Parts: sequence; structure tokens; C-alpha cells
Amino acid sequence: MDEYLITLAKIYEINIIKKEHVWFTKLVGDLKEILSKGQVSRSLDKLYGLGIINTEDQKLDNVWTHTITVSSESERFVREMYEKSKLKMEIK
Repeated sequence: MDEYLITLAKIYEINIIKKEHVWFTKLVGDLKEILSKGQVSRSLDKLYGLGIINTEDQKLDNVWTHTITVSSESERFVREMYEKSKLKMEIK
């Protein structure tokens, strides 16, 4: 499975389905059995460059954190991709 799609599916799952914040180290930890830290970083760079994800600095538990979200413009596309694919099965 493509590292970009796996990373995007995990961001969608955490951010949209579980309604939790996503940040780099959390994402790397959740995907450590599937992708390396470098692969996650490369994926984030590509997804951000394509406008599929956004980043924002937020204060979580009194610590400033660089959070990652699915962009509102891409949410429908990502939801359909996630639901129609086997990605949700493969990243659990």
C-alpha cells in the first residue's frame, strides 16, 4: 500500500473519526509497525504540498504543538477514499 495513502488514512481516522488531535510523533507512533519515521515525514510533506492536509500550531496541555488536519476542501474525497478502500483494515 502506498505510504501517502496509509498516512492520510491514519490522519483521517484520528482527526475525523476519533475527533482527536494529530501531531507528528503521535502519527509516527501509531504507524511504527507499517511505516518508518522518514516515510511518514515524506508523506506529510507531499500531502501538505498538494493541499490535502493543513497544519496549525495549537496549545495542547499547556504545550504548543504542530497539529495536522485533513483540509476542509479534501475531507469528502478522503472520506470516500477511506470508506471504499481496505485502508481502514490495514492500518489497525
